[in-house]
Amino acid sequence: MSKDKVKASGSGRQEKIALLKAVGVFRSLDSDELTAVADNAAWQHYAKNEIVFPKAESNDFGTGRIYTVQRGEVLITKSGDEQRDISLATFVAGESFGELTLFDGESTDTSARCEEDAVLLIFPVSPSQERQHKTGQDQQPAVETFFAAFPQIKAKILRNLLAIVARRIRSTNRLIAEKSPWVQELRRQVMLDKLTGLYNAGYLEEEFPRLLEQQPEGTCFLMIKPDNLKNLNDSYGHQAGDRTLQLMASELRRQLADRGVPIRYKGDVFSVILPEVGLERARELAEQIRAGMGKIDVSEVSLGSSEPRTDLGITVSLGVAAYPNGGSSADKLTERAYENLFTARNRGGNRICSQQRK
Repeated sequence: MSKDKVKASGSGRQEKIALLKAVGVFRSLDSDELTAVADNAAWQHYAKNEIVFPKAESNDFGTGRIYTVQRGEVLITKSGDEQRDISLATFVAGESFGELTLFDGESTDTSARCEEDAVLLIFPVSPSQERQHKTGQDQQPAVETFFAAFPQIKAKILRNLLAIVARRIRSTNRLIAEKSPWVQELRRQVMLDKLTGLYNAGYLEEEFPRLLEQQPEGTCFLMIKPDNLKNLNDSYGHQAGDRTLQLMASELRRQLADRGVPIRYKGDVFSVILPEVGLERARELAEQIRAGMGKIDVSEVSLGSSEPRTDLGITVSLGVAAYPNGGSSADKLTERAYENLFTARNRGGNRICSQQRK
């Protein structure tokens, strides 16, 4: 959002104060202090889908401010894998966001967008800010100017913020300690890939080191990549490619049953954690997977094209790594399996590479 869109005003002071009293970081302020905050806050109207601030906003506007919702809803998102935004939180009337940026002053990788028409009260916005912006004068960030003039308000806001953060941490720790069904379901949702229903790279990053520490001996790791998915994408579109990945995920689950943990690593690459199987058994499972993938009927992906085909198939290359010769940590096993995967592809594809030591 452009800086000259926000206009500080003393109008509606009592309405501002009434809203500020509901915000946790301002609740301990006395009437004079609330008046000072209100006089350095500005109303701003937003249309549905309008951006309040984008990602990586510079410190002179998007950060260092508290946004309090008087009306409407604001969605906070951040960038996820594959350029997909992850929804973090929704704020409604009487709620606020941005408090931490008052003190850390860091640019953020989150963005705020209005889910419906909204009115926000933004603090701090100094009365002189718009004039200085239009004349091109350099200015100290509004939050620093305000806190320099009202150090006692800064101290109270910081104390209130620390209390809020402490309560949130205690609440979070209690939920985790209790292992509530809500937390378990949330964790499951976060760790699942929406397209295939398999676990995602976040699960691999978090759980593989823990699993390896618990039972390292015989643990193996597979990486799987289709050799010709690009051709299907180019010929029939990305929907065909997505459908092929879903079919591959189903086949992977069928082949593994309960013998391993299938994961969509990223893009068109799958991986499998195989606890306590040993290298020879891992190679056997890799061959079963390779053969099974070759039998998948992907002819349906050509339906709707001018020339549907019934002879379409998929081949895959696989890389295998085994503890400890292929790597003594989760990261090293992943790296070894990935290198073996591309060795198999470079040798013509539709094969397995299980070299352990370089």
